[in-house]
Amino acid sequence: MMSKKNGTRVVASTQLRRVIVEDEDGYKHSYLVPPNISDNDATQGLLSDPPDLELWDWEAIRKELHNKLVMRGYYTYRDVVSIDGFKNLITSTITNKLVETYKLREID
Repeated sequence: MMSKKNGTRVVASTQLRRVIVEDEDGYKHSYLVPPNISDNDATQGLLSDPPDLELWDWEAIRKELHNKLVMRGYYTYRDVVSIDGFKNLITSTITNKLVETYKLREID
């Protein structure tokens, strides 16, 4: 069941299905669509994407990663493969930023 409220489409969530569509730039997007919309017309549904990563301050993230690598002693390939925690250092930096981004989106 679809209705309009204040110019916004309101759709009962129990009837929606998720359709993943790839755009012309190669980005995948998730749309929630009712049963009467085909997969080919999924962009008519409700966009349900993660937060926009273009809004990140990538320079600050590069600086943070660089400084962590220096402080933990990752200077060479040998360091990367022999010192425990390399993957965790990288993933924790990105994960923390992602969690912060999702949280901010929920607050807005």
